[in-house]
Amino acid sequence: MPMTDVEPMPPNGKRRRNPGVVFVVLVAAMSGLYLWTSRPVEVPSGWLTDLDEALRLAADSERHVFVNFSADWCPPCREMKRNVFSDARVREALAGFVSVHIDTDVQAQVARRFGVAGLPTMMVMDADRRIITRFDGALTVEGFLQFLKSVG
Repeated sequence: MPMTDVEPMPPNGKRRRNPGVVFVVLVAAMSGLYLWTSRPVEVPSGWLTDLDEALRLAADSERHVFVNFSADWCPPCREMKRNVFSDARVREALAGFVSVHIDTDVQAQVARRFGVAGLPTMMVMDADRRIITRFDGALTVEGFLQFLKSVG
């Protein structure tokens, strides 16, 4: 009987998977997911990153301040940056505000000052730091527009 390199089929008719191949595929998939989710999402154009500067500008221009507390590692924050803050209707609605992005990993003291415990957290305040309205959690475009309308 000639020797072959082909393994005989097991009695149940299913071939065993090579655990090394499964491991490599799993590691590659996890690495790709990590790299995709860890990419920083840029602060929207025209937004400030310094709350004190935003408050001064708001006082000078008689506008309210929209504050977005988030972090790059926060999936709902990333989704809002990509899908909500990039929407033309949202950009138009925010034109009447001084918008500021606070990265809670970089400016933890600002987040603590306002009692931010979860992300994302959004608030509208006047130039005297009085909070007019606040929302903890992610919003859709429509929900965000309603949030801004609540300011009046």
